[in-house]
Amino acid sequence: MLESEDLLLDLPGAAARVDEEAGQLLPRQAKSVRETGLDSQLLLELVAKAIYLAGKAHLPVLNTRLRLSIGVLREVIEFLVAEQLAELTWRGETDLDVQYQLTAKGRERADGYLKRCRYVGPAPVTLDAYRAVLRRQSARAPS
Repeated sequence: MLESEDLLLDLPGAAARVDEEAGQLLPRQAKSVRETGLDSQLLLELVAKAIYLAGKAHLPVLNTRLRLSIGVLREVIEFLVAEQLAELTWRGETDLDVQYQLTAKGRERADGYLKRCRYVGPAPVTLDAYRAVLRRQSARAPS
């Protein structure tokens, strides 16, 4: 019989930092770009492509689609806005209720990213994070 923790392993991965000391099977979700352990350019391209394909993207939708924390998304989007690749198009009543779209320059850049790589989905985890989960999972597996 499967444990609930085993079912969680079937969910799409999220860029995350491994927390070995907590004894958790899955790594904690990263709260910043640095904590993901991923190249910032990879994250920038992933977010830009997701916004490009959506036309306009709400922050919670990006969070769900890319499996990146709001903190990581905000960091990447702030960079996109500072570089005039994206713009805020709508703000609701809460900090999460915001919508972004790419500028003409951003759409051109995202189109190039998509020509190079069509993947737009959950952000990967680092190889170290993946190995750590496998170690913890195999340590819990019955012999």
